[in-house]
Amino acid sequence: MARISVRTAHLIAIALLKGVVALGHAPLDLPGAFWGTALTGMVYVGIELYNPGIFLFQVKGLAVVVKSLLLVAAAAAPDSALAILLLAIVIGGI
Repeated sequence: MARISVRTAHLIAIALLKGVVALGHAPLDLPGAFWGTALTGMVYVGIELYNPGIFLFQVKGLAVVVKSLLLVAAAAAPDSALAILLLAIVIGGI
């Protein structure tokens, strides 16, 4: 139940963040969505690491590392943030 709740909160945060960026704002213009995405992502990783613990050595673990770097890249390059966030969403969907 916790895993589903955290994932749902994460999806809401990234949707809000992408929406703000799609409207032409920088990712950090809505800090709650940016940090909500980051924090819920970290909590989700923590849950995955707890059970079974090999998460970071699997493809999905690598995807999380890439998505985390993309989130930082979106904040650092606001002009490219929409494309970067869409890429992160696509990776998450795969």
